[in-house]
Amino acid sequence: GAGYDGGKTFDQGKPALRGHYSPTYTQKLVDTYDLLKDHGYIASEHALNRIMGRINQGKISSVDEVVDALLTGKRYREIGHPETMIFKNGVLIVVAKDGVLKTVMGCANIKPEWEEIK
Repeated sequence: GAGYDGGKTFDQGKPALRGHYSPTYTQKLVDTYDLLKDHGYIASEHALNRIMGRINQGKISSVDEVVDALLTGKRYREIGHPETMIFKNGVLIVVAKDGVLKTVMGCANIKPEWEEIK
């Protein structure tokens, strides 16, 4: 597994985790990060925490549901905003211009001002 040094950085090119988390929760964040990375996505610390929070709230069933949305969801853009929104079955993932996952929401809806990216 990844080396842990108190939340500063992870080895193998992992992002820094600034928060102070229990070892169990840290491992969940690392596992989630690795799973998303295996599918070609890099998640911010905020997005990782949002995924865990939404799962705990029951708004998202699992990390696999997030991966499925990333791989097969519809993509949207809002005029004047650089982010891409990926949506499937109530799961909304906001992807920054640099491709990093910014945040994840459950029980979300498509907004009328979004246009689908074909």
